[in-house]
Amino acid sequence: MTAAPWSTDRPLGPELAARLIEAQCPELAPVTAESMAEGWDFEAFTVNREWIFRFPKRAGVVPFLESELRLLEALPELPLQVPRYRWRGRPTKEFPYPFAGYRRIEGTDALHMDARELAEQDVRNLGAFLTALHAFPVERAVEFGLQGDVRPTCTMSGMFQRAKDRLLSVVGAAPRELADRCAAFVHDEAGVPDERREPPVPAHNDIWEEHIIVSAEAPHGIVGVIDWSDAAVGDPAIDLAGLCHWGGDTLVDAVLEHYGAPVDAGLRRRVRFVTVCLCFIDVDCGVRWRGDAYTRMGLDALQRVFAESGT
Repeated sequence: MTAAPWSTDRPLGPELAARLIEAQCPELAPVTAESMAEGWDFEAFTVNREWIFRFPKRAGVVPFLESELRLLEALPELPLQVPRYRWRGRPTKEFPYPFAGYRRIEGTDALHMDARELAEQDVRNLGAFLTALHAFPVERAVEFGLQGDVRPTCTMSGMFQRAKDRLLSVVGAAPRELADRCAAFVHDEAGVPDERREPPVPAHNDIWEEHIIVSAEAPHGIVGVIDWSDAAVGDPAIDLAGLCHWGGDTLVDAVLEHYGAPVDAGLRRRVRFVTVCLCFIDVDCGVRWRGDAYTRMGLDALQRVFAESGT
């Protein structure tokens, strides 16, 4: 049987993670590690309640960690916090891949925060954050290993194919009317927007609620953006689609008021299109792996984006 794409090729767990970290980062001893999250490519652990350590799940994602480390080291100070890696671990016989740790950004993910609760300063910070990120020299980003149109998350055609591949999961989970809309979406080849003609920009490429950190104390303002392993050079619509997934057109329009880079004529259409594709991925991920909460999140976002676009 073929392994699931999110599977790991070796066990890890908090005990082994703590042992690896303590052996290579003795300043942190005694090390206590608690499971924080498991994503598609990495397992993350909270260490001594102060640090976050990320471990690759497979050999193939090691280059993504390495490019992430180089990019985050080079990025200037941004309006929102990003991981600043302090610790780097080497491969060993027990764990054959490098790993790395950064000081925890205090707060919690935005999965359970309604985007309508955001303050005006949060919207300003999001606009300024994307402006600064997308203005980072693309030539330097490529030197750090960030790829572009070879990654399916960076193009309209690539995102469309990912949505088509997940139609069965979506149709099986969605109410009838929504399922019919989703089927119509993936059968409408003419509905795929043209690719952006302007040069690509460095993009986080995975901005959505789970990777946006908000303060744990009220008022719950945005304080940081984490998980940069999917960073790539591509269309700025990819990053704005993550915000659309969270807060719809209202949030995107508000952020664009504070976005300092040029906005081309097709941007909003591409944002809505990519958002639908992201929702397909959510639902499929929930159905096949992460459970009902992800499935519901994707279906709710699909209902909203279809309603806002009038399709």
